[in-house]
Amino acid sequence: MNKNINKNNYLFAVGICLIVFITLLAGVLTNVIAAECRIIKVISEAASTGSKTLYLEPGTVWISKGDCVVWFNHVRDVEIKVIFKEGKTCLDATAAPMGFKITEENCFVTSYIPLGGTSSLRFVKEGTYQFMVESKSGAQGNGKIIVGEY
Repeated sequence: MNKNINKNNYLFAVGICLIVFITLLAGVLTNVIAAECRIIKVISEAASTGSKTLYLEPGTVWISKGDCVVWFNHVRDVEIKVIFKEGKTCLDATAAPMGFKITEENCFVTSYIPLGGTSSLRFVKEGTYQFMVESKSGAQGNGKIIVGEY
């Protein structure tokens, strides 16, 4: 009978530890998943007519620290690239670049992104970050990312 009590106490303690562990893990995962990604859709009303303007929807994005921004090329028949010219500021303020590379001036730029393609960055410091989107045909558009406590 004494062995059964010890075994039951042991199983009870293991069960409590598992519940505490799962509760803590759920809290950590909730914080990780809490980061959001905002999508900037790059469009051109008349890409095939040689329009020199790219439109960004939205043109200004407000995000919280830790959130990411995804650029989505929705310009038919034209590849685009995203360009940051802020150098070290952008390098220090971002993480997890997907589709971006560093230029000689320590700035972020993407390769040309085809229709339906994406690139993304996660922003880890508050501030305002200006970027430009440019197409192979010479069309351009400017945008802004504002990182704060929202």
